Amino acid sequence: MATPIMVGAASGVGGCFAGFLVGKSAGARSIRIEDIDDKKQMVGFLKKMCASRKSPEYAEFYRFLLNVFQRADRDFDGLVRTEDFDLMVEMAGCIPRKFAFAPTSAEQFASDGERLAYRKAKFAAIDADGSGTITFDEWLNYSYQHVCEMTATLDENKVDLGLTSKERFKEWCVNACRSRRSSEYKELYDLLLSEFVKADKDKIGKVDLLGFDKLIDLAAAWPRKFGYAPDAATMYKTDNERIAARKVMFEQMDTDGNGTITFDECLDFIYKHICEKTQQFDSSLTGQAPAFTPGKAGACPYGFGK
Repeated sequence: MATPIMVGAASGVGGCFAGFLVGKSAGARSIRIEDIDDKKQMVGFLKKMCASRKSPEYAEFYRFLLNVFQRADRDFDGLVRTEDFDLMVEMAGCIPRKFAFAPTSAEQFASDGERLAYRKAKFAAIDADGSGTITFDEWLNYSYQHVCEMTATLDENKVDLGLTSKERFKEWCVNACRSRRSSEYKELYDLLLSEFVKADKDKIGKVDLLGFDKLIDLAAAWPRKFGYAPDAATMYKTDNERIAARKVMFEQMDTDGNGTITFDECLDFIYKHICEKTQQFDSSLTGQAPAFTPGKAGACPYGFGK
């Protein structure tokens, strides 16, 4: 039985520590940045933020950076030192990385030593007065200038998934299977995680066989939409036949035999299957899931752009 090539509804789970409130207005519901899943919406927010320091978007950007700064200030003296700067930039970078606007630190640097050496130099550049510490205003001014430079390269009309046709879906799958660094792979990761969370009805971070059955149907929405996968009713005569077939896949993922699978097990299994099936679209693909290799992706100080 074939697992689906692609997943359904675009909804994500952010990994950012800080509360970044977006689109706040009188009487409106505040939305945290990790609750925003639409790239086009995020780019629009950044464009407005960079257009004026008097905009509501800038006020929320200020709040986000202040929150990050406060968390990195572990000795509560209003200053951040070199040893805490690495933590601060990782927290700040979670937003652009969520939307695949920027490489991760693992993609940027081949080793921890390389990352720390680069960030030490960047710390010195931000530390305008050479005091050996960074104040919030130095962090804010540097970050705002940098983000605005990077935002100028983003086009609101070219950042959404755009899966409106069979050809676009095919292109999306090929790019996702060519490299784990691609924005399409990161979108696939986010989409699969979203569907996994929906299937995790007990909220324990794992799914059982029935949860996996639900996950497969959720994940099959896109390939079925474009005719790349049949619906369950066509594939199986009865519910019992469907569950039996999916149990075979489930047991392949459940390597420790505990009756549940975690997201990483699910991701690894489904991505391998997608890569195998997607080779039919592009003969230059190997049909194997590509390995991740660290480093050499660019050197943005906290992960926004290259």
